[in-house]
Amino acid sequence: MKRPFFFKQIMLLLGDVAIFYIALFLGLYIRYGQKFELNTFFLHLYPFTILYLVWLIVFYIDGLYDITAAKNNLAFWRLFIESMVVNALVATGFFYLLPIFGISPKTNLFIILAVTVVLFYIWRNLYNSFLPSFVVKNSVVIIEGGDEAKEIAKIISRRPELGYDTIALHQSNSGETIFDKTPIIRNVDELKYILEKYPVDTVILPMELARDHSSEIINYLYSNLFKKFRFIDLVSFYEIIVRRIPVSVINEAWFLHNLQEAEKKFYDKLKTAVDYFLGAILFVFFLLIFIPVAVAVKLDDKGPIFYSQKRIGLAGKQIKIYKFRTMKVDAEKDGAQFAMDGDARVTRVGKFLRKTRIDELPQVINILKNEMSFVGPRPEQPEFVDELKKLMPFYDVRHIKSIINTPPR
Repeated sequence: MKRPFFFKQIMLLLGDVAIFYIALFLGLYIRYGQKFELNTFFLHLYPFTILYLVWLIVFYIDGLYDITAAKNNLAFWRLFIESMVVNALVATGFFYLLPIFGISPKTNLFIILAVTVVLFYIWRNLYNSFLPSFVVKNSVVIIEGGDEAKEIAKIISRRPELGYDTIALHQSNSGETIFDKTPIIRNVDELKYILEKYPVDTVILPMELARDHSSEIINYLYSNLFKKFRFIDLVSFYEIIVRRIPVSVINEAWFLHNLQEAEKKFYDKLKTAVDYFLGAILFVFFLLIFIPVAVAVKLDDKGPIFYSQKRIGLAGKQIKIYKFRTMKVDAEKDGAQFAMDGDARVTRVGKFLRKTRIDELPQVINILKNEMSFVGPRPEQPEFVDELKKLMPFYDVRHIKSIINTPPR
C-alpha cells in the first residue's frame, strides 16, 4: 500500500539529484562561457557530489520529500528557501573550512546556487502539476470506519497527487448517497455490484469489523479472498494517507504495543551519529557568525547576547537550551508565555534572527551534548509541560528515548 508514496518519493529524489548536476553544469558554463571545458566540470564533480549528499539530507529533514506536503504553495516554497539558506551555509563552510579539493568556488558557488533555485522551482512545479495525472491510481473501497473513513475519502478526493481513487464508501448507518464526491453504498448487494463492476485494487476495513464473524459483509469478502484486490486495516491506511494515528485508537495498550524501546537500539545509534555529524557542521557556522550576530544583538538594546531557558528533554529530564537573544531583557517578567506573531517583546535584530532561524544556532551545543536532536518533538518549558499534561492525554510519551527532542522553532 505504500508503493504510490514510495514511487513518488523516488521520483522526487531522482529529479532533485538530476537538477543538482544540471545546475552544476549550467552554472559552470554560465561562469566560463566559451572557455568552459569538461575538465572544469569533472574538477567540481567530486566535491559537489559530497555536498549534494548533505543537501539531500537537509531537504529530507525539512520535509521536502513528504508527499502530502509537496504542493505548489507558499508554505512549501518558504520551506525550500529556508533549506537552501542552510545549504548555502553548508556549501560555504564546506569549501572554505575544508580546503582539500583544490577549488574555492566563490563566484561559481553563487551562480550554481542561483541556477539550482531556478531549476528546482521549475522541476517541482512540473512534478506537482503534471506527474500525478500520469501515475496509475490505486482504486480503493472503504468499508465502515466512521469519521476516519470519511476523512480518508475526503483527503483522497481533494489530493489526487496521493495516487488513490475512492470508488465507494460503505456506511451502513448513513442516509447520504454522496459524500464529498464519493458514492456511498449501504449494503452487501451494492458492495457486490461495486466490486464486480469496477477494477478495485484495495478494500479497506476496520479490524473490529474483520473480527465480526457474523457480519454479512465479512463473509462475502472472505468468499472473495483470492480475487485480485487486497485488504488493509483502516487504521494502517489512515496512517499512510493522513500521516498520523487516528485519535480514536490511541490508548495505553497502543503505546505498549508500538513503543518498545528495546527494538530501537540501532535506530537510536544511527540517529545520534547523524546528529553529531550535522551538529559538527553547524557548529562551524555558529563560530563563523558568532561575532557579527553578537555585535548586532548588543548594539540593538545593550542586553546579553545569549538567552537560556529550562526545557523538558529526554526521559523528562530538565535541560538548559541556548539561543541568541531575540526579545527584550524583561520579556518574561510576568512569567513564561508563548511567543506570538507580531510579538512586541521581539527586538529589531531579533525579528531578523527569528525569520532566518539564526537565533537557534546556539542550540547546536545541546545537540552535541546529546540533549536534543534534529528530528523529533519540540522540547517545552516545564510550566507549559505541566499545563499540556492536563489538556493532552499521553503528553509525557513524547519524552521517551525513541523520540529525542528537537530544537524549538
